[in-house]
Amino acid sequence: MLVNHKKVNSSSYYLTLYIKSRKKVFDQTISDRCKMIFEDIGAQYHIDINHWCTEQDHLFININVQTFGNVADFVEDFKVSSSKILKKEFPQLKRKFWKTNLWEKDFHLTPVKGYHCSIRTKF
Repeated sequence: MLVNHKKVNSSSYYLTLYIKSRKKVFDQTISDRCKMIFEDIGAQYHIDINHWCTEQDHLFININVQTFGNVADFVEDFKVSSSKILKKEFPQLKRKFWKTNLWEKDFHLTPVKGYHCSIRTKF
């Protein structure tokens, strides 16, 4: 019998994703649906949500990532998938972003150590 004795470590990060042109589009319904999409895709990458915070023009998420999870690939997959799904389910988003992706290309990822939630308002 083979036993895998690899220790799986995890790390916590603050992830900030911005809406294209910082348009104010998030309400509670869109935020809740976005969180569901995030959780579904995150499960494939072994990424869990510790805390979810939505402002009208960005997401601020505390995530837990297994060491073998690739955050950059996950973020790209989430942005593409969520943009398509949200624009399909919420016509007001399709009107605002009819030709472009919902998200800015950049994202901000910071390890939890040495960074506090209250700093997020500066971004």
